[in-house]
This record gives sequence, C-alpha cells and structure tokens, in this order.
Amino acid sequence: MTKKLSALTMALALFVCAALLPAPGAQAATAVTARLRPDVTIVIDGQKTVFYHVTGQQAHPVLYNGSTYLPLRAIGELMGRNVDWNSSTKTATLAGERTTPPTVGTPDANPGSASVKATLQNSFSVVVDGETRVFLDANGKRVYPLLCKGSIYLPIRAIGEIMGKAVGWDSATSTVTLGGGDDDDEVTDADSFSGNEPTPSPAPDPAPTPDPTPTPPSGSSTATISQAKARDIALKRVPGATAQHITKLKLDHDHGCWIYEVELVYNWAEYELEIDACTGAVLSYDCDHCDYDCDDHWHGGSGHHNSGCHH
Repeated sequence: MTKKLSALTMALALFVCAALLPAPGAQAATAVTARLRPDVTIVIDGQKTVFYHVTGQQAHPVLYNGSTYLPLRAIGELMGRNVDWNSSTKTATLAGERTTPPTVGTPDANPGSASVKATLQNSFSVVVDGETRVFLDANGKRVYPLLCKGSIYLPIRAIGEIMGKAVGWDSATSTVTLGGGDDDDEVTDADSFSGNEPTPSPAPDPAPTPDPTPTPPSGSSTATISQAKARDIALKRVPGATAQHITKLKLDHDHGCWIYEVELVYNWAEYELEIDACTGAVLSYDCDHCDYDCDDHWHGGSGHHNSGCHH
C-alpha cells in the first residue's frame, strides 16, 4: 500500500511539473541588455522627431543587437492611429483614427548613453489595420518586439515597413531617416520626365501688329484721315473691289505731306493710289495691265493721273 502511494505521489509531482513547463515550441521572454541612445537623431519626412512616453518622459531610441529600436506607441501617434494593448492575448494593435491627444513632455536636460534592462518578447503580436505583422531583419531572420521601461519597441526597419517609408542611416551624424515610400515601381533614371504635368492650353493666336505710325517731322501737317477712311476712298476708285483685294495700305510722309500709299489687285489688274492723309484727295492713281479705261470719270482713259498735295 505504501509503495502504491509513493508511486502515485511521484506521478502527481511529475504532472504538476509538466504543467508548469512551457509547451513545446513556446519560449519565455528573454532578458537582454540594451542601450539607450539619446545621441541618435530621428528624422521623419525631413522633420526631426522627439518621442515621449505617456508619462511625459522622453523616450530615447534603444540599440540592441546592432539595430535601432523606436517606441511603437509614439509611431502610432505619428501615423494618427490608436494603439491598444491587449494583455490577455499580448497583442498591440494599431488601427482606427486616433482620438487621444498628442503626448507632450519635456526633453531630458542632459541625456547620456546608458545600459538598460529589457526583454525580448517573442510572444507579443503586432496587428496593423487588422493584419498581424511579422518582421524580419536584413538577413531574413525574424525579429521580435523589445519591452523596455514599459514601452514596446520595434526595430527601425519594422517601423519603416509599418509607416511605408524608406529607412536611411547616416553614421557620420548618427541620424536615422524615414521618408518617401516604396519606390520599387518608380522610374528615376531618365533624361526627362513627363505625364504628371497638366496639359497646357493652346496659346491664342497673337493679334496682328499694325504698322507703326511714323513720327511727323517738326513743322509738318498732321494726318486727319484714318486708315479705314483711306481704304474706302481707294475702293471707290476701283468699282467691285473689296478690302480683301487690298495688298498694301501704309501711311507715309513725303515732301511735307502725309500720304496713304494703297495697292490692290482686282480683275487681273494692279492698282496703286496715293491719298492725301490730310484732305482725303487722291493724289495719284495708276492701273497696270489694263486693256480698258480704268477710270473713265477720272482721267478720260489715260490710266494715270497725278495732282498736287493740297492742304
């Protein structure tokens, strides 16, 4: 009987021990030593960024295993997402439009690099907009969140994936940059770029520039007949002709007189007229290649007439 009780007691003890041990494949949080790096500057989209805990204490970047880690809650704040922590499922969720006001705090007066205790949390899950995210390092090895001073930290590479931004590191200035986005499908090597600019509207046809009016010499008379009036006078001398037959209409100054020089072509004949710009009188009239009297009422069939300048 005694032997049976001893065997039962031993079996029960083994069962209890087995229940307290982690399940196969499960690993407990691993205690690690990280390092605060207040000397590392974080620049996001060209803007220097300082992070704070909900307590208002400044949250510095953390260096662990050669990677820079940033606080997840502060990143969610920058993205405009609410950050929820479910202690039962050990899940940090970034989702929805942020309703909590931005965290404010006071920067550390004299921050210094120091070793800090942290735990590598391989049981923590990170869910972004409904999707559980798994993060890998540059070598394809899975990396896990880091718990430091009550804040969940993620490697900067993972932060870049969550924010959709490219990550850069400047060792000379100890600066981490996050900016832009996924440019794998963007062409950046070309002689010129087009397609994004608006289509320009066609430029209107320039208005015709009229011939400049010559400056009258000192003491000369002033032209009082307009171009339109001179045109009408010329057309009256060539019955049937219209404005479209006029090839030249120019105001000129000759021997103290302002004169309109008019040329037109009509019915296989070329006409040249000089019109006094002061009085409207036709000073000369010439018709070439005419086989008939160009102006019976004007010169009686000679085809040419000259008169003096009248003022």
